[in-house]
Amino acid sequence: MSYNHMMNWSPFNGFFMGIIGLIIVIVIAHFIYKLVKGEKIFVPDEPSSESAEDILAERYINEELTREQYMQMKEDITGEKILVPNKPSTEGAEDILARRYVKGEITRERYLQMREDIKKPKEL
Repeated sequence: MSYNHMMNWSPFNGFFMGIIGLIIVIVIAHFIYKLVKGEKIFVPDEPSSESAEDILAERYINEELTREQYMQMKEDITGEKILVPNKPSTEGAEDILARRYVKGEITRERYLQMREDIKKPKEL
């Protein structure tokens, strides 16, 4: 009986095969994890359907912007001084503002001022 096949054996053959197998298991586990979490795997993120005015109003409501910054940016994105703007779609911002007021995060005066600003911005 011949044992010539033993001559080609190396301890690294099994080591590298083990590494490749481990990598395959990790990749499969990663995809299963993403599926369980409900994340998209191969589909790129869709662009936001929110308008620039909606995003701007929400940033103002969340107090990321001051009133002056909000008014200036609103003027910048529309390209003209705002006296009586077209009614923007700000229902999302108005909801956020109302929730913050109800939770006590902002005062009544601040709520009324911000609500007025997102509905009818005045010229600076």
